[in-house]
Amino acid sequence: MNLDDVLRDLDGQIRSAVSFFWTTRVAQGQRQGRITGDRDRGGRAAVTGGGHCGEFVDLIQSLIVGSGVSEAHVFTARRTTDLPDRYALLCRRLVLERLYDAACLIMSSRETGPDGEYREPDPQLSFRLFATSLVAHVSTFAKLRR
Repeated sequence: MNLDDVLRDLDGQIRSAVSFFWTTRVAQGQRQGRITGDRDRGGRAAVTGGGHCGEFVDLIQSLIVGSGVSEAHVFTARRTTDLPDRYALLCRRLVLERLYDAACLIMSSRETGPDGEYREPDPQLSFRLFATSLVAHVSTFAKLRR
């Protein structure tokens, strides 16, 4: 998919990724512990299987590759990352302290997430602003590398 296609249907891509996130979490929560009998408590069972953010990874990879960076230079290997519970504050600080160029925060509920419903609680942390910043940086990088 080229960059124009990704950006044109960005909302649809986000909705698809949100739906995938919730569908995968529910399935993992139901499967977790079937063989061993050991189940994690609360919502942990649904997220320890991993992979629930796979469509977000694919979307961001599409933005980067569509901006001119070779797929060989895009690394999506799984790494363990723990984020603190106050996400909007964390994202804003990462940008304000210039640790990140941009950040986004989207939220969805267990009830409407499987349908792709999401909200962006902070307009400064919208996925569209994040994607626009990412594409600008990556495009510049790609042009300099040619």
